[in-house]
Amino acid sequence: MNGRHVRRLLVTLAAFHVAAIQVHAQQDLVQSGPMVGRAEMREVELWVQTRTPATVRFLYWETANPSRRYATHVVRTEVESAGVAHAIADSVEPGRVYAYEVEVNGMTVARPWPQEFRTPPLWQ
Repeated sequence: MNGRHVRRLLVTLAAFHVAAIQVHAQQDLVQSGPMVGRAEMREVELWVQTRTPATVRFLYWETANPSRRYATHVVRTEVESAGVAHAIADSVEPGRVYAYEVEVNGMTVARPWPQEFRTPPLWQ
């Protein structure tokens, strides 16, 4: 390996290291959750608690069509509300299964469990 390849390799490794630190920092911001709250036919409440004030939004998609994604409005967590964010997934259809992920300060927070919810079937 010549010097140019070594420098390129070191820069690449440094970039991966910085990205890993950022992802870990975002995971550390989450105190509890994310979790699913109330689920209705056309909207589902999603919940997360952060350790410090942060911006939060949820991305979600129907598991049968993962290429079409939706996002909740951005919610700001504050000390006064114990860092809790409630967001509404309102682009859902009755009787379907959706997967979701949470973004904190613009970065996706990975969780080791499946993040899914099911909307109630159309009963009317």
